[in-house]
Amino acid sequence: MTMKTAISVPDDTFRRVDAAARRLGVSRSEFFARAAERWLDALDDEGTTDAINRAIAGLEAESDHVFTDAAAAALVLRGGGASSDERPE
Repeated sequence: MTMKTAISVPDDTFRRVDAAARRLGVSRSEFFARAAERWLDALDDEGTTDAINRAIAGLEAESDHVFTDAAAAALVLRGGGASSDERPE
């Protein structure tokens, strides 16, 4: 299914699109549709990348706490931890 739409573009952009569409052997409509699809795909990729980055940042923050907790536990088990009267309240 296709949807017909009308858009306004600057004259220079129209001339460039028209020339590129002729060079590629596609209609202006197909050119704009392909351009829109590529831009939407790029936006989806950016959203995916952002989601991955947020997940990694969360794991890094979590792993920092796990590491410090494990290091503190190891010190206590080796007898290197603070005594009860040296621990902050």
